[in-house]
Amino acid sequence: MRSVFVLFPTSQESLVRDWLDHNTVRAGDNNWHVPDAERPVLFCAIGRLFDDWEAGELAMVRSVIGESPLFVQVDVSGRVSGAVAVLETVAGLLEAVAGSVAQDGYTSHLWQLAELREGAHVQGHPFFDCQGWYDEQGG
Repeated sequence: MRSVFVLFPTSQESLVRDWLDHNTVRAGDNNWHVPDAERPVLFCAIGRLFDDWEAGELAMVRSVIGESPLFVQVDVSGRVSGAVAVLETVAGLLEAVAGSVAQDGYTSHLWQLAELREGAHVQGHPFFDCQGWYDEQGG
């Protein structure tokens, strides 16, 4: 599974939950999924623990968010590309909560909504460019 994180100020948790409740399918207390025509392709969960994050990465997130961050981890099923669903879901969350950012797991860059909409590139790749990174690594 591939993952993306959308990071928010903790004070915005109710906005995040509302957006998830209205735009995805609830699958538990802190879990949601995004289906395609037949089955879930994205799995979303809210979290607060950053114990396994690098100290520098967490400091960078806190410098942008401005407080203890909340995140939504979006896991993408390995059965599908998921690129369109990820972009739509992440953009929706970023639009719903001002000051939020996303991280795609391929760089430490904190992506903003405008960058996703413009198709901006970081290190030669757009947001969540799984195939591009795979090809670049000689996959």
